[in-house]
Amino acid sequence: MQQQNATTSPAETQTTAQKSKLATIALILAILGLLTSPILLGIPIAFIAIILGFSTAAKIKKSNNTITGKTKAHISVTLGLIACTIVPTLLVFVGWPMYQQAAYTARNLQTQANGKLLGLAYVIHLEQHKTPPTAITDLIPFVDDESVFYSPHSEKTASADFLSMPDEQKAKHIRIRSDFIFVPNNNASKQINPSEQMILFSNPLLTDEEHYTVVFADGHAEQYQGSDQKRFVVAARTQSGLNPNKLIAKQRSNR
Repeated sequence: MQQQNATTSPAETQTTAQKSKLATIALILAILGLLTSPILLGIPIAFIAIILGFSTAAKIKKSNNTITGKTKAHISVTLGLIACTIVPTLLVFVGWPMYQQAAYTARNLQTQANGKLLGLAYVIHLEQHKTPPTAITDLIPFVDDESVFYSPHSEKTASADFLSMPDEQKAKHIRIRSDFIFVPNNNASKQINPSEQMILFSNPLLTDEEHYTVVFADGHAEQYQGSDQKRFVVAARTQSGLNPNKLIAKQRSNR
């Protein structure tokens, strides 16, 4: 009788083997979920592994000197929990700031691209009229898209009726809403190389003065930041006689 009780029946052996296979499947799912959790696809997979691991762990007997099905089930539950909690947490605290920085950089690049288009409009105006523009509104006829005057940082959108506006209303609209500020050359006694003559700058207040785009008379645009700010302010004041904040106020009020 004692020997019969200690002996596992064929049916029990088969059931244990089936549960062990389920535990193996749970372990595979847990590993797959852990590997794919950074793209969020693995979280539901890991969740399934947790359920499957819990459901099989209590019903599997241990065998000596092997990684048993019960051990596999425990491992699958542990890995599943890691995939469902730790990895998403890391994504929030590490991935989200990285995404924000990438988005910030993309907005800076788009602002610079818009600046280059305005620089091209400046060059075309100069070639056609043989005289440089004196205000940002002089560039309107040479820009096809109103959104070029804006920076993605401000989240402004083009007006649906902009093209149908009278010229005077267009000028006022752009003068007030444009994120680019015109820099006149009021120092006529000093010849400035076009590649060094500022004609526009993006409003530094949009990015808390961390980054801003400067457009030059030869049509190219550059980004300034941090320690470059002082050099930019000095150059703007030397060329126009006004510091950037007063240039912004002047354009907005059209004085």
